[in-house]
Amino acid sequence: MNVNGLGEYYQANPDFATTVPVRRSDFAEIARRGFDSVRLIVSWSRLEPTRGAYDEAYVARIKKAVRQAASYGL
Repeated sequence: MNVNGLGEYYQANPDFATTVPVRRSDFAEIARRGFDSVRLIVSWSRLEPTRGAYDEAYVARIKKAVRQAASYGL
């Protein structure tokens, strides 16, 4: 199961979001449907916006998503 809420995508029309933010309830639903793993998509351009400088807030969002997924056995 792909979870792309933390990814960054080309946005042809700024009026329309390219992703939906990932929520704890998403992981609960994935587990309820019988999945036992997810592919958490992240974007390098957001992780390291400039060479050698990592976005700690983005890292925190990734860690939070991993913890939430783990709490449902994913």
